[in-house]
Amino acid sequence: RAAGMHSLLLASAVEFYCGGAFDLNGQGGAKNEVTIDRDAQLFGTRSKEITSTRQLKKWITRMYANRTTAKTKMNDASSRSHCAFVLTLHQVRADNTYSKTTFSMVDMAGSERASKTGGARMSALQAGQEAAKMMEEGTPEKLSIGAQGMMINGELSLV
Repeated sequence: RAAGMHSLLLASAVEFYCGGAFDLNGQGGAKNEVTIDRDAQLFGTRSKEITSTRQLKKWITRMYANRTTAKTKMNDASSRSHCAFVLTLHQVRADNTYSKTTFSMVDMAGSERASKTGGARMSALQAGQEAAKMMEEGTPEKLSIGAQGMMINGELSLV
């Protein structure tokens, strides 16, 4: 920490499940719906001030415990949702200049191999058909985890 600099680290967590976005940091475990604007700014999340690495680890553990899970053959509590952990650092320097840095970590659901979980793997054709249907219906946010995974893998293969 530099002399004359004041810093504040805030943490928030959002679960993406069944086409909605929900605050994992809600009071008493409540999952309130979150709004996300065109610039990916979050509205409606509660933030927690983080003052140590120990506190950050405890907070992340609590956020994971708040996620939607389901039992598979491989895991009794497999995540069924995507999750974004957002850390925002606010700083005011000695010369009174302000800066804000945001760091987001995203955990994608459904990363287990289908053969190990007992689930069925979606083909690229099925994923494409589902995506086309959702786009026609105007509900692309309801794309299944299997279709999302197939599309992400397809995008990564182009890199």
